[in-house]
Amino acid sequence: MDRIVTEDERALLCRITMFGSSAYPIKKLGKGWIWETAKIEGPPKVFRTKKEATANFELFLEILNMALGHEAKERAIADRRARGYTEEQIQHEIAAAERYAELRN
Repeated sequence: MDRIVTEDERALLCRITMFGSSAYPIKKLGKGWIWETAKIEGPPKVFRTKKEATANFELFLEILNMALGHEAKERAIADRRARGYTEEQIQHEIAAAERYAELRN
């Protein structure tokens, strides 16, 4: 995943972490529902129900969290390389981290 999380998206994730679903930017628009913030546009779609808008927003949050995880992994790999780890050692650590993640799920 090559998506970079913007500072506005990071701020949104921080807000969601602090306030939970009550901070979801779901709004009524006419007979439908949308999600957007002042700095992040939601999809160009009006959802029939609040439940559909919420599900779409939660999918967006999932994508952001995956992108953050990828960024963290890339930073950790760069750090290991800077410290002189071999590629074999780095791959071993990646495999161990993936096994740990599987066990947690």
